[in-house]
Amino acid sequence: MSPPLARRLLPVLVLALYASLSFTRQGTAWLDDQGFLQGAVALTLLAGSLFVGWLVATRPKGAPIPLGAVVLAVLSAFALLSSWERPEERTHLAIYGLVGALSWFAGSYRLALALLVGGSIGIGDELLQSVIPSRVFDIRDLIANVVIAAAGTSLIAGGRLSWLASLLLSGLSLVLLQLPVAGQAVVPTQEFAAVERSLVPAPPLPGQAAPKAGTEVRGSPAAYRGASVAFITIDALRADFLSPWGQPPLSLPTFAALEGNSITFEEVFANGAWTSPGMVSFLTGLHPAVHGVEERGVNFPASATTFLETLATAGYQTWGFAADGEENYTGLGFQHAMDRSLPPATMIAKALRAQQGPAFAWLHLRDIHAPYDASSKELEELGLESDLPKSPILDRARSHHTVPRAEFPGRHSWLKGPIRALYAAELSRQDRILGEVLSSLSDIQDLIVVVSADHGEELLDHDGIGHASTTLHSAPHPELVRIPLFIKLPDGHGAGELRKGAFQQVDLVPTLGGLLGIGVEQPVPGLELDGRDLSTAVLGDPPFQAQSTSERPVLVSTSPCGCQCPPERRHERIHALIQGRDWDFCDPAKVQCDEAIASRLTESSRRASLLRGSLHSAE
Repeated sequence: MSPPLARRLLPVLVLALYASLSFTRQGTAWLDDQGFLQGAVALTLLAGSLFVGWLVATRPKGAPIPLGAVVLAVLSAFALLSSWERPEERTHLAIYGLVGALSWFAGSYRLALALLVGGSIGIGDELLQSVIPSRVFDIRDLIANVVIAAAGTSLIAGGRLSWLASLLLSGLSLVLLQLPVAGQAVVPTQEFAAVERSLVPAPPLPGQAAPKAGTEVRGSPAAYRGASVAFITIDALRADFLSPWGQPPLSLPTFAALEGNSITFEEVFANGAWTSPGMVSFLTGLHPAVHGVEERGVNFPASATTFLETLATAGYQTWGFAADGEENYTGLGFQHAMDRSLPPATMIAKALRAQQGPAFAWLHLRDIHAPYDASSKELEELGLESDLPKSPILDRARSHHTVPRAEFPGRHSWLKGPIRALYAAELSRQDRILGEVLSSLSDIQDLIVVVSADHGEELLDHDGIGHASTTLHSAPHPELVRIPLFIKLPDGHGAGELRKGAFQQVDLVPTLGGLLGIGVEQPVPGLELDGRDLSTAVLGDPPFQAQSTSERPVLVSTSPCGCQCPPERRHERIHALIQGRDWDFCDPAKVQCDEAIASRLTESSRRASLLRGSLHSAE
């Protein structure tokens, strides 16, 4: 084949390969599920890069490609990478940059034709997702495909056109930051939520009478002195499946009633990504990197003073669901273990009624936790997607507690609908059981009810199902760290109101202390809690409110494999720092943490040494 003919036909053939590969990637679920397509994409990118290099090296005399334009385009491309969260999304930059370059040669160096060819392939790629049920159309990706292809064309065209590439890439990064990600729930603003609730009266909780008109409202901290506390946590409960943090996928009467009778916060964060660290942070007010309960076999030091021990000194009886030595909670100061043989509603009601005087009872519900075993018939009855496809990873999630990510490579994005439907079915069951629990507590006088979660759950948002202890390879992504929090006060104060700002797990202990009028002691001399007393924010007393993450960044630390970590991996940690819209990750084993995260980890290490003593620090 003569060089001129090769220069005309081969770019067309390679473009046809890209288009067919795109169709396969969108439509063939089995290849995607097995991870074969990742290798095909990588090989095609390598071959395409070499081919474009050959075309450039043998191009006829024409406008040269300025080195400065190339450098500026590369810098703009690196800036653009931060606009995507997932690594596979960043391949758009390589794929469509090559598509644009090939379009220039395939179109015989005619700019309009090259832009039309490259843009058409980019649009067609994304439009396929609007007709394939297992995919999600994303306007961000469509715009990115077209603009990146145009940048590839302008760069390879040479001359003045080459400088246009950096402008296109820089402009694209600004556009992508303003566009919502496909599938993300929009959190209602406080103003909208307040108007919405004012139109519809909040329904009472199951078994609860409506509040009487003219009930006196307590409006200052310590106003609930002597009240009992029912602390109910739900394993693997995502915030964006509940209102006001997202759109519920089906009717959830208990959660809807709870929202209408409780105080909530705009954002609520777990400080870890699996159960034990989060629960210990809830019950001590200390960050996981400080309390150190981040692996099996490690407990909170018995010599340290806990909030539960302070409650006992104040006359409370303290009851714990997991305080029987099987979990990491033996050092927290629970006086009694609840009877696990009883149904949850009976278990917690019996504990709170066991004696005269106030009590603190923690109940942990695990009905949402994998496996997601709802049948097609159950899904259909709930109005959820019931046509469940055959897939190894979906079969595993329906039959096992763990779904190790290493055993199921690939994106599996075609399964997002079915896995979310299965999770929603579990949520419906949990709603019913939570209703039974709250109904059993409805006649207990002077009771603060707190309902929250230990962590969230990933549902193929980042190619995995579950959390650290179930995927064995996890990072503190938003779906795992954003959790719900409902605080229901005895007299109905603030019912249905959404507070501004952010609440962290470490804030619960000092906030309860403020509401109950009980001073929270330092765990050891000189060690202040990581959490803050947000009782004035709970009560809505102006001008006090919880700070936003821009004002008070949230540090999250987690083991990537949770309670399932083998001994050789128990030291591994992944961190995230949430500050405003920025969500910065750090895996110290792979990269050096940036200064903001590193300084916080250094301070946490110092505080951990203070908690456990110099021997722990040396270890």
